[in-house]
Amino acid sequence: MTITCNITGVYQPYFTGLVTVGLENLPPFVHKILHTDLNAIFFTHFAETAQYSHAGETPESYQVLFDDPQTDVSVGREADYTSTRPQIQIAERVLTRAIKKQDKVRIRGKAYFVEEYASDGHGVVTAFLRLA
Repeated sequence: MTITCNITGVYQPYFTGLVTVGLENLPPFVHKILHTDLNAIFFTHFAETAQYSHAGETPESYQVLFDDPQTDVSVGREADYTSTRPQIQIAERVLTRAIKKQDKVRIRGKAYFVEEYASDGHGVVTAFLRLA
């Protein structure tokens, strides 16, 4: 079994974003618990509905995990900087088309564009957003 860990959104000394852990060569029962059962729990109980428009198509509703982390950075004696990197996570199996940059997302009453996206290799895609 191989274990890898990728941390998204690190800025010293703060941590923002989500930790993704990849496990390789798992016994079948462990794979089922981590990938099937936990995905079902998270996307059933913690997800919210987002309206997602693929390249100008009619919006579709997806259950997503929404995260809007914020990092405050002091850049001098009298200057502060605040950065946000909203993101959604979507189960790949529910997507009707591939995610692309500039796709539109509406969630919690705000409109966003997809700026970047990445698959974790285990059935979940993270789309990094910016306000429209």
